[in-house]
Amino acid sequence: MRIPDIPEQERNDQDVDTDEGNSISELQAASIDNQPLIKAILLHSLPLMVNNVVVAINQFGSAIIISSMGSDVIAASAYVSAVSSVLIFPAEMILHALQPILGSKVEHPKETGSIVKETIVFGMILSFPLMVALLFTEPVLVLFGQNPKLAKIAGDYFLFDIFRLPASMTIQTLLQFFIASKRERLLVPVSMVRTGADLSVSYLLINAAKLDTLGWRISTVVHQWISLGIILTYTKLDKSFKEYDLFHLNSNGANLTDGLISMWRTFKDIIRIGLPIGIQLCFELAARFINPLMLGHKSSSALTAYHITSQYTHAFTLLISSLSTTSCVLISQALGKGFYSDPKRIGLLATGIGAFISFFPFPVFCTMPRLLASFLLKKDSDDYEEIQAYSRFMFPIVGLGMIGLSLKYISTGSLRGYGKTSLPMMADFLGSLVVGVGLSVLLGFVLNRNALGIAIGEMVGVFIAATIIFRNFIRTSTLERGYDYLEDNELDHTSPSGQQQSNSPINLLSRPNPPNSFGNSSKISPRSSSSRRGSLEEQQLLERADTNVQHP
Repeated sequence: MRIPDIPEQERNDQDVDTDEGNSISELQAASIDNQPLIKAILLHSLPLMVNNVVVAINQFGSAIIISSMGSDVIAASAYVSAVSSVLIFPAEMILHALQPILGSKVEHPKETGSIVKETIVFGMILSFPLMVALLFTEPVLVLFGQNPKLAKIAGDYFLFDIFRLPASMTIQTLLQFFIASKRERLLVPVSMVRTGADLSVSYLLINAAKLDTLGWRISTVVHQWISLGIILTYTKLDKSFKEYDLFHLNSNGANLTDGLISMWRTFKDIIRIGLPIGIQLCFELAARFINPLMLGHKSSSALTAYHITSQYTHAFTLLISSLSTTSCVLISQALGKGFYSDPKRIGLLATGIGAFISFFPFPVFCTMPRLLASFLLKKDSDDYEEIQAYSRFMFPIVGLGMIGLSLKYISTGSLRGYGKTSLPMMADFLGSLVVGVGLSVLLGFVLNRNALGIAIGEMVGVFIAATIIFRNFIRTSTLERGYDYLEDNELDHTSPSGQQQSNSPINLLSRPNPPNSFGNSSKISPRSSSSRRGSLEEQQLLERADTNVQHP
């Protein structure tokens, strides 16, 4: 039986109507499909953001208390921040490897508890080489030609600070455990406890007891151990942690050899996943260590202004890092469940939210630099006006650089969700360290633009690193799915049996849309539907030809 032909004009009119109707419905469906992703991103990142806001309040409060001791201590605290950025923060970032490690063990609380305890031991071991390195802070700063008086203040600070490292590493381990075990809401009360302990102890020792720098050094040790004691007490009393056996050394009943083998495996996993993360942060913050050294050669007022702007930058970084963590966790969950259509959208949506947030500081920094600097300055200091003059042009540059920081951090977290940590590490080396510091030297010293040139060089380096990392995320998420995002049919690449299926039009049309990781069916984009309609017409022509052969 021959299928009657449809007039060409009528067929074209039907195709146009169908295309328009399908395009509108598919665009609406795609918009609806993004809503649960945005909701998931916001719900996961909100506790992290609140936690980081509390941490930022703690840091600003500490900076205000420190500023009461004079501009010399403020300048020395810039050295303290720089040294901590190079040594302590990267070591703590290595422990972020616990997020993917523990994420796969959530259904096995005994094993999760063992990994947490083994990681605490790892953090203790990692503390010892850091302690030794921090003992040489003063001679190293003097070797680089820094102000001996300021180097002495910073060196004396780290003589006390080394005793807080074991407590700090243990707290970081427990925080990553909370995030991986779906207890990120606990971060907020934990941060409140730490903030209260830090600010109260600092105020009592520095201002009330009039111990000045000695009180500053003592408070940094005391408040960490108080915070750790409170956190451990809470985990001991909360019954929901009982199944993890965190307070039993050998909860699995393994012998010594098996226990050491298990601990070594955990150490290797942490190093394999976390070391590139720590090295990347080290490259980024090494630039922030070199820039204060260069500013110290120019002017102590410029160094103080740089430290003031860094306090605001670090507060913003804490806010954006929550979106980076959220992007990493949600992408890992989507990939673990085999939903290849979600990760790219998660990364792009998180990046968009971060970009939206990062635009707000720029007009504030451009219009109110003097007011922002005055919060962290002692008004009766001799160099008050000179510091304000440096802050006037450094704040707008820092505000513009925050947009690049947002793009870089969230793209890095998205790539980490794919298990890609090497390229962000190399991008920060090339952008932040090589180009950024090189341009700072060129503008600040060769062209004699002083603090202005150094600030511009750091900002340009951040944007270069951010561009490389974001571009690689787009490429990685496209290759992982096997087709271009704009021509995306958002179908899973694997069959229920786990075997690879062909992406031919026939297989794509015969496969149902799997639900995405947030409970909605994957939607089909307009462009992909157009291409598949063309393939469907070709298939109908072939079937029509077969019919003609069978029924002449």
